Amino acid sequence: MRKITILCILSFFFLLSCSSDSDTDNTRTKSYRQDIDSSSSASTIYNPDMGFYSAETINVQEDGSVNKTSVEKASFLDEKASYNSDATFNLIHLKIDISQCKNLTHLDLSGIDTLLSNLEKAEQTAVIRFAYDKNYKGNKSGVEPDDFSTILNHIEDICALLKEHTKVLTAIECGMLGPWGEMHTTDFAEKAMPVEDFKSTLKGISPNLNPSIKAGEKKIEKGYIVIIMEKFLSCLDGTKLPFLVRQPNFIYNYLKRCENLNFDGENVPASYTPKGKTYKLGIYNDGYLGSDGDSGTFRIDREKEIAFLEPFTNHTPYGGELIGDYTLSVSDEQLKNVHLSFLNIGWSDEFLRKLDKKSAGYTNGRSIFKYILTHMGYRYLVTDSRIEQTSNSSIKIKLSLKNEGFAELPYHRTKNFKVYFVRHGEKASEKNAVSVSASGTFSGGMSSIESALTLPSGLENGDYQLFLKICDTDGKYAVRLANENMWNESLRANKIGVFKAGK
Repeated sequence: MRKITILCILSFFFLLSCSSDSDTDNTRTKSYRQDIDSSSSASTIYNPDMGFYSAETINVQEDGSVNKTSVEKASFLDEKASYNSDATFNLIHLKIDISQCKNLTHLDLSGIDTLLSNLEKAEQTAVIRFAYDKNYKGNKSGVEPDDFSTILNHIEDICALLKEHTKVLTAIECGMLGPWGEMHTTDFAEKAMPVEDFKSTLKGISPNLNPSIKAGEKKIEKGYIVIIMEKFLSCLDGTKLPFLVRQPNFIYNYLKRCENLNFDGENVPASYTPKGKTYKLGIYNDGYLGSDGDSGTFRIDREKEIAFLEPFTNHTPYGGELIGDYTLSVSDEQLKNVHLSFLNIGWSDEFLRKLDKKSAGYTNGRSIFKYILTHMGYRYLVTDSRIEQTSNSSIKIKLSLKNEGFAELPYHRTKNFKVYFVRHGEKASEKNAVSVSASGTFSGGMSSIESALTLPSGLENGDYQLFLKICDTDGKYAVRLANENMWNESLRANKIGVFKAGK
């Protein structure tokens, strides 16, 4: 009886060891939970495509030259709220003045081409808007070309340029018309378009599109704006570049005419799920929190309109200018429900100072300004980090994430992974780090990262710190995670744990 018991025990351990050896080199999978600091850093995080932006007006001449050949990283606010610190932000807002070219059949944008290339070299991102308003001074008369077809030609030229620079662009704001390019006041922005002109012009842009027009209609409200939107969306085909308009009303009218959405102009339309080219659509809000209707942004019902926009703003950038004291009395829900991504740091210093002197229940003792500063855009916090050794030559990284920001990484951004191995006790730098590309990608809305990699050839036995770089394929535009004591500026990477190479 005793011999049978011993044989059974030996057989059990034999079977157990066989079932654990799933890899070809017979190394068992080992999972190690990493001891990381899961507390959120109090620091401002200057990631791509988000945050307070600086605004630059760029004047384009007839020969394509511009008044600026490069844009340096500017100085703005930091945690000390000194208002003249050395803190730098990634995002810049380019206001392109094409007033000198409004009578040209086509635009020469060679200067803007150089400018965008310089921004990419500096690893900055940009929101861009084109308008005929000279110097962006709010001119209300004689702004656009007399011939509407000239505007459509210019949009073709603009889109051809932007398609070459999607890497640097956070979004394009639909401008062209009116003061500041905000799509109001002027004839093309306000006057209805004759039905026959609307149909023929739209057919010339998208021959297979059958617009929704009621029997007996003679004029199309917001018709010129609908045409401009369709021209941009058509010319941007093949890209994921977000396309932002000034008011949700413009989206309603576009969907009414081009997607047969039920909209009577007085009520918020039925819900709509964006798809295809309409997935690019979003809002820029230069009247943000200026009043209950955001100074004309919301024309029907603020809460209902924000709810309608949710399927658009949950993946496209949203932002603009804070313009009034209405901000001081709202809850943080008014910041979260639009998924706020960016704001103009230059509008206005006086109002930003007010925000920096007032706190609220949701700011945990900090000022409203500081709260916005540290939550605008995306802010991914690692809540759990695990490293699995799947074989002698491979490991797998698993991170659980929580987004503490108002928004997500914009949908058109997909990040890749690079892992650095740095010997324990050595200073992390490109010179002494061993790097390897890892599989998998990260995009907005994900709650975890899982990446497998083959260990670097010739990696010596020993203890290593592991750093994960979340970046573009060329290593640029890295994303900093929000954990305290995780970011390494030299590597532009996040420390995710330690690893022991060799047995």
